[in-house]
Amino acid sequence: MDNSTPSPLLVINGDQHDDDSLHSEADSEENTESEMNLKWWNGQDSESDPHLENAVQEQKSQDLIMSDDEEDEDDQLSQIFYMLIPSEITSLIFKRLDLSSKRASRLVCRRWLQLVDPLVAWYPELCDESVQSVLNFTEKGYTANTLVVTKLMDFCYPLKGIGLMAQSLEFHSQNVPIHMTMMMEEDPTLRKTLGISNSNLNMLLFEYRNIEGGLILNSGALMSSELPSLFNTTNFTNLTSLEIFGCNEDGRGYCMCLETMGNMFPKLKRLKLTIEYHRETILLHHPPYYKQVFQFVGRHCKTLTSFELVYSNLTDENIMPPFIFDLDHSIPVHVFQDTMSKLKNVQLSEFTFKPTFYEARSRFLYGVQLMNHQERLTCLKLENLSRSNFGVWEAGVQLMQKCSKTLNSIHCDGPLDEFSCRVLQFAKNLKDIRITICGVKIVDVELLPVATVKILHLGHGLSANQIKFIATNMTQLVEWYLPQDRAQFDRTIPKTSIGIFKSAVKLPKLQKLVLTKRCSSWKRIRKIISYTQGLDVGDRDPSDPKDACYVKIMIERRRLELDRL
Repeated sequence: MDNSTPSPLLVINGDQHDDDSLHSEADSEENTESEMNLKWWNGQDSESDPHLENAVQEQKSQDLIMSDDEEDEDDQLSQIFYMLIPSEITSLIFKRLDLSSKRASRLVCRRWLQLVDPLVAWYPELCDESVQSVLNFTEKGYTANTLVVTKLMDFCYPLKGIGLMAQSLEFHSQNVPIHMTMMMEEDPTLRKTLGISNSNLNMLLFEYRNIEGGLILNSGALMSSELPSLFNTTNFTNLTSLEIFGCNEDGRGYCMCLETMGNMFPKLKRLKLTIEYHRETILLHHPPYYKQVFQFVGRHCKTLTSFELVYSNLTDENIMPPFIFDLDHSIPVHVFQDTMSKLKNVQLSEFTFKPTFYEARSRFLYGVQLMNHQERLTCLKLENLSRSNFGVWEAGVQLMQKCSKTLNSIHCDGPLDEFSCRVLQFAKNLKDIRITICGVKIVDVELLPVATVKILHLGHGLSANQIKFIATNMTQLVEWYLPQDRAQFDRTIPKTSIGIFKSAVKLPKLQKLVLTKRCSSWKRIRKIISYTQGLDVGDRDPSDPKDACYVKIMIERRRLELDRL
């Protein structure tokens, strides 16, 4: 008797079949079908079996029905999602995302696209090559934060305008070779390689004459224009912010930018001017517009709250022609006195000043006059002061004391006199102090408002007692700059030792500590960082050559292992 287990029987359409015979039949049918499908897809024997063609058509129709059912299911799920989570809550969630997450979220579906787009800053570029993309951007109903205009020479601006809603307008210059102005005069065809044609500029300014945000002018972007007084006659009645970058090598563009100073903007609140001079250029043809700038400020005394003035390459006495020192004598006495009286009425909340070499000397007193009459300043920046600007520094110290109750940020640097922190002892709102005065020591550090300061930089030579006081009492510090560069010249100033490093890192809220490699136990500090979780060396700025000497130590408080220090 055979004890082997019999193969099970399956009943199909009333007939009994062995499992082995069933599998063999199925395999043969599958092979036959695959061969027929292969012939059909290759275009062979298409008419030999009409049943196969009908089967393929039925399968395609079933696939379409299934895909439609899947789309309906997705629509139902999305509707359920929107019913459970209102759009207002979804928008609040999107607001907390970083920029990369927002860009990824807007690709999920149309509803998310509509919710995310108003939260993302858009900066479309308008040039000859990108006109169609900007028009497509307009058709979708997007609003640009800033419309960036570079080169519009070949494009014919439409009479009805491009129709793009923008909050700000920026004329941005592309990479322009040095002395391009002289080259353009020799070869007029070079005008078509950069800049904006006169007709396009007229149409563009007419369309955006009621812009409410900011206007950013760059002399390099306007150097092809032949309308030097256009911005002087164009009145942007709703403009709230004006930024001008003018380089004296840009010829017509430079004149056009600075002649904007003759205009009047009724709602202007913020003004930023950067006037740059190259050393090779003869300055006799391009005076520094000192009078025009401060007359413009006095004209906007009722609305202006933020003013930034930077004169580049004018702080070196060796590159200054003698005529500039005598330039103030060309200002009539009545104009000088009238401007000085108007500057008394200007009340700013933010003031940034990088003066010329002769500021606060002779009749170059407009900047000092403006500083002497401020009463509610919140941010003061005096950049790159030279020893000839001692009058500016004295006015700045008096200003710190006068506005101590309102100041929350102070940035000052330059080779100036000694600074006493006594003038800041009543600055109860001060959060950011960066006073990097070369060659002198900071005194009276113990009088600083230790309960509010979050960012601290007190130069390159703090004493051991000052460092100990800061590490013990300034518990709110988030960033601390401790370069100690002067330690290599003065033995009384300590280098950044392991003990100083550990005491600084143990500050409860510190997230960033900046040291110098030259005046610190950097090799030993780096070894501590390598085995201590929560400490890391930050990236340096490749555009700043000075940044190569400093080390940014990033501290992650949640992961910091204090026991290892």
